[in-house]
Parts: sequence; structure tokens; C-alpha cells
Amino acid sequence: MKTLFVVLLSPLAKRARLLCLLLSSVSILNVQAQSPTCDVAAITAAFTGAGYVPLAVQGQPCSMYFVNPNSQEAAQAQAAAANLGANLVWMNDAAENTNVVAALNASPYSGSTIWIGVQRSGAGSPTFFSSDGTTGTFTPSNGNPNIYQNWAPGEPNNSGYGNTGIFGSCDYECTNGEQCVQIYTNGQWNDLQCNESSISVIEVNLCPEISVTASANDVCAGTPVTLTASTLLGSQPYQYAWSQTGPFTATNTVTPNATTTYDVGVADRYSCSATASVTVNILQGPSATFDVDPSVCIGAPATVTYTGSAGAGATYAWDFGTGMVASGSGQGPYQVGWAASGQQVISLQVTENGCASPIETQNVSVSPSPTADFTFTTVCEGNPTTFTNTSNGNGAVILGSAWVVEGDTLLSTDLSHTFSGAGTFPVTLAVLTTDSCFATVTQQVTVNPGPTAAFSSTDVTCFGACDGTAQAVVQGGAAPVTVTWSTGDVANSITGLCTGTVDATVTDANGCEVAGQVDITEPSQLTVVVNTTETSCPGLPTGTANSVPAGGTAPYVTDWGALDPNALPAGDYSVTITDANGCVVDQPYSIVDGIGIVFDF
Repeated sequence: MKTLFVVLLSPLAKRARLLCLLLSSVSILNVQAQSPTCDVAAITAAFTGAGYVPLAVQGQPCSMYFVNPNSQEAAQAQAAAANLGANLVWMNDAAENTNVVAALNASPYSGSTIWIGVQRSGAGSPTFFSSDGTTGTFTPSNGNPNIYQNWAPGEPNNSGYGNTGIFGSCDYECTNGEQCVQIYTNGQWNDLQCNESSISVIEVNLCPEISVTASANDVCAGTPVTLTASTLLGSQPYQYAWSQTGPFTATNTVTPNATTTYDVGVADRYSCSATASVTVNILQGPSATFDVDPSVCIGAPATVTYTGSAGAGATYAWDFGTGMVASGSGQGPYQVGWAASGQQVISLQVTENGCASPIETQNVSVSPSPTADFTFTTVCEGNPTTFTNTSNGNGAVILGSAWVVEGDTLLSTDLSHTFSGAGTFPVTLAVLTTDSCFATVTQQVTVNPGPTAAFSSTDVTCFGACDGTAQAVVQGGAAPVTVTWSTGDVANSITGLCTGTVDATVTDANGCEVAGQVDITEPSQLTVVVNTTETSCPGLPTGTANSVPAGGTAPYVTDWGALDPNALPAGDYSVTITDANGCVVDQPYSIVDGIGIVFDF
């Protein structure tokens, strides 16, 4: 695997910054072996320069040991070691305990009582902890399988703690008890008062252990995550470097958009180093894609269909703007309509497992819908009805109109139609705009049964007279029904008509009409011709008269008065002719005397 190496240029530079973060194919040694980057010479120089004496402990590759030959209280010895980034020695196992004791027994300090890095948790506390912080608190027990201990028989006993003595007063031993630990030449441990003075063994750890945690290991893309590196052992202070860009500190806040492994390296004050890594997994987030009709009409809903990917527990935040949802919930699909034309926007964000998708938006063009409407004239059976298209495009141009009447579809703007009979008929008008918006309207049209009429007349009786009549016999229609004549009369029958044509219109209460006319005629003028013969002799009533009537209306009645038209003396007379209609003509005539018999003597 690739491993971080942290190298510091010099002791002066190591507190300022990490110079280099190297990724190589060489694995760093684990905690069982000394870090290859440790500056052993610097360690030796630092401690010997402070008066410490190297202690040659065998078999401990991860540690260097020094003896503090100065007899000090335990706290002073630990503080002096910590000042150089070390601690009083903590025995990790029996081997280390044996090896350290063997080295001490082989040194000039054999037989000395020596402080080691074990401390009681507090006055009177039953637990202890290691000075290097690797154990936490523990209960003393030589048989603890997890924490090595090597107490002398009867130890630790916290001797003197709480013992006021015969005078009832509490001295240091009474107050504090035995809180510090020393090791004997046989390798056994004993708790003692911390204010006693003794030499000490110091351990410099060469194998720092670093761990790194993330505030969350499974997050949504773009979510800030805090990475925290922690180091045990080694020598403080620590310096950190991250493989990704970030601060040279133990914490690093990152915002990954993809699953990423972050490497961190630590170098202690003596350049001993270690690396660790942590992976932040990016949860598979939902998508918010959807399909929608790109253009709709006012009043015609658009279909919105989710096309993304999300689990059953996802939530959907739809925003339809001013749209009105006719149906749909959750994922959808939805039916959405708008009351106003123009560009409308639909947006969606889907959230699943706390991860929110990018907001998806789409535009919908809403066109104005036309208003279909029409008017029509009075509808009477047998008469054509005129339908006038009064539709409004509402800002759009009407492209075409279609009528549906009595099962027929007729393409025209306006319409004239004669219905097949009386009754109520649905008439539908559909209009289409250039934006492909459609509207229809249906009206019920009542076809009224109109009136019927039989027209008759009587002719003028005599030539030149004005005594003709006209009548209309009306049936049906909605009362009241009126008959209007071209003479201006309003009545079912009229009189006093002269010869000629008279028109009539019959109108009922619904305005339904029927028209008719009559022709008034007159007979030819009544005339008479009187043929006469003169008397045979003057003074004799032997003249005759004969009438020949013509015109008028036969038969004729001839009135000669009291005269006998066959025995008329000479004179002026008049004959009266009366025809069948009572028309009368008087015709004068004259009878002259004949000259009689003339003798020629």
C-alpha cells in the first residue's frame, strides 16, 4: 500500500511545519519496530545533554531508555522527562519488565530504588494509570491479561493513607498515601509516597501510533466532514500532514463529492513517524429528473412524470409555482394546470437518507385558451337559422372553427342551417388557436313549430269597384298570432280591396313566420249594344229594340222598363242591363219613324 512518510529537515524546523509528505510503495514499520524516520542521534543528544544516562535495554526496538541519575520526587522526574517528550518507563509486558531490570542490574544503578511510570488515580483511589497515557485507569492485579503488572506480594497497599497516628493529626502520608510506584532489582513493583526522592528510568518511544476518525464515515456528497488524528506514544509535540490539501493540524475538515480515502502522517519531536487513513463514503444520492409537457394551454393540465432514481423512503419537494395540482402526490405523476399564460417553472429536489439531490428545473410555456361562443337567430321549423361565431382567442389567433349540428361536422366560421323538424337540438362549436389550444361550447337550440295559414280571397264584383276581400285561416304557432297585410291592415281578414295582389305575413309569438298572397281580380267592364228598327209609318208603334250585353258577369237581366221592345213608337229610350254580380249599365237608344208607303203620282 502507499504510505505516508513525514520527514523534518532539522530540529529547528520541525516545530514550524511539515516539510514533506511522501507517498511511496514502501510500507512503514509497524509498532513492533522502530520508525525508520526517527532521529536517534537527536534523541541521544537531547537526553545526554540534559544529564540523562543511556540505558542499554535489549530486545525493545520501539524504545530508547535513559536513567535520570538525579534523585527526585516522582512528579519532578516525570515532569523532567515530559519536557523532553518522554515519560517514566511503562512496562508493556513481562519481556520489557525483564529486559529493563536486566539492563539496570548490569548498570552502575543496580540496587537502587527507581521510579517507573505507574501512578495511582488519586489519594485513596483503588485504580492506577500509566504515565504515557496508553492504559487508562486499571485495577491492580498481576493476573490481568490485558495490562501487564508485576506487583510485589501484598502490594500495592497504600500504606499510611488516612492514618492519623496517636495524636490524631494527618501528615503527608496520611493525606496522600502511596500514589507513585518504584521497581526493585527483582523486577517487582511497590507503591510508595510520591514525595520520596529516587532516580528514575525514562522511556523514549520510537513507534508512535496514529489513528484517524471521521465525524461521519457515510455522508452525502458535499457534506462537511471533520477528520481527527490522534497519536499515542512517540514524543510530543506532534506535527501532522494530510494527503489531501488541508491544515497541518490534527483536524481537517473536508467536503468530498466522491468516496475518498484520506491519509494523514504524524511526526513527533524526534521525527519518528506513523501514518493512518480513513475512508469517507459518499452515499448514493437520489436524482430529481422528470418529464413535463413543454407547452400547454390554460385550463389543460400538464402531465409531470418523475424519471429519476430514488428509494421508497425518499421525499419529493415539488414546486409548481402558481400551478394548481389537479391530481398527484409524492413521486407523482401529477396533473398541473395554470390560470394565467406565460412561462412557468417547475422544480424538484429529492431527499433520501438525508441526501438532497441537485434541484432540477424545467420550463412550461402556458398559452391562452380560447373562449368558444356563438349566437343564433330565432329558430323556426322550416326556416334557416343563422349561427354567428363570437369566440375569443384571448390573445391568440383563432385558426379554425368547426360546427357539429344534427350529426354533421361543418367547417366554417359562421353557419346557416335549416333543422329537420321541430324540437331541441344540441349545437357544438369548437375553435382552435395557432397555439394548438382548443375550446368547445354546446348550446341547446329549440326549433319552434311555426304557424300555417290558408289564404283566400273574393274578387271585385264590378269593373272599377273596390269591394274585394282577403282572408287567412291560421293554424298552429305560439299565441298570439298576427296576420299583417301589405295594405297595412293587421287582421285575419280584410275588405274593400281593389284589383291587384295583396301580400300577407303570419307571425307567432316566437317570431316564426309564414307568408302568403292573394290576387284580387275584377270582371271586364259591363257594356251593352242596342240594335233598333224604325217604325213602319210615322206615328205607329212598330219600332223594335234588341240589347246585346257584354262584359260583367253573365247571366244578364235586361230591363226595358214598361216598354215593349218590339212595339216601340219613335222616341228616345234607355235600357238597363244587370249582370250576375248586380253590376248595372244604362244604355240609351232611339227609335225613329219610317217614311211609310210613298206613292209616286
